[in-house]
Amino acid sequence: MDLPFDKKMISSKSQEELLSIIETHYKTLGRSLNKTFCFYYYLKDEKLNVESDLLIERITNKNSGKLDAFLDSLSEEEIDLADIELDNLDPVIFGGFVQGNMKAYVSHRYPNGHLGIADIGIVIDQAYRGKGFGKEVLVHEVNWCLTNGIIPMYVLLDSNKPSKGLVESLGFEKICDLYMLE
Repeated sequence: MDLPFDKKMISSKSQEELLSIIETHYKTLGRSLNKTFCFYYYLKDEKLNVESDLLIERITNKNSGKLDAFLDSLSEEEIDLADIELDNLDPVIFGGFVQGNMKAYVSHRYPNGHLGIADIGIVIDQAYRGKGFGKEVLVHEVNWCLTNGIIPMYVLLDSNKPSKGLVESLGFEKICDLYMLE
């Protein structure tokens, strides 16, 4: 397929200009290029601070029943959006507890087995959203990663404005966007 540019043009254009050229090209073919995922990394060395009303604990065999109860309370859509693999739980999981009940979940996995990067995911009990619990557990996870020499990464859907606002407010930097051709 012939694209409307060559190597010389690519080197002379900004990323935004190239994206516009590509979008216009595919639009003439009746197709669209849609941003789907955004990749954010926390690239600072300093730990984050936040006042916390949550008791945040690492999930172990001792409190795994509370994790099971929390996951059972989530809808299939919430589990999918948080990218939780129920048959292959992430190696590091923390729970945020209110009066002994888990109301917030944060975890990470190592993408492609790369132990130096933590792909972080969070989900908050629907009744507790908007109270700062996502920020509290994400700060805890970022600090755990920094203590352990791991780079925190957060991948989100471009349409997820609350998550985008959260990671940007904590100083995560957007590294790249992924687009889907439809």
